[in-house]
Amino acid sequence: MVEATRATNESAPYVAIASTIIPLAPLPLRGFMSAVGIVPTKSVSIPQAIEISSALGGIESLTAAVVVCVGILGAVIGYRTMSIIKLNNDISKGLAMGTASHAVGTAASMEVSPIHGVYATLGLIINGVLTSFFAPIILRIMGYL
Repeated sequence: MVEATRATNESAPYVAIASTIIPLAPLPLRGFMSAVGIVPTKSVSIPQAIEISSALGGIESLTAAVVVCVGILGAVIGYRTMSIIKLNNDISKGLAMGTASHAVGTAASMEVSPIHGVYATLGLIINGVLTSFFAPIILRIMGYL
């Protein structure tokens, strides 16, 4: 259990970086500027997403709508998807739900198990902090800002 937690803590920055870069890869450079402010914020809470999107030049109302849709979709299909891929670790399930589906996924995790809920909350917090920190840096390196 300690080894799984250590591995999860060590991989957290890489997950935040990948979740910012991968959705942006298909966007043409300098095109879709409003999407640049929305895509990196899709998996953080609404207040964080609006602030990050505003700082990146995105459309705040569209950002809020995308965040809500991502959260609901993750809460609805998150646990089904994890069962299909045979993910059995409770820590991983909770972190995945909190990181990908923010507060809605965290609420769904609390219904499943307190352990899932605790780690979903941890994933939500870590993802929010790392996204706030890394999104502007990565977008600047990629030439979007």
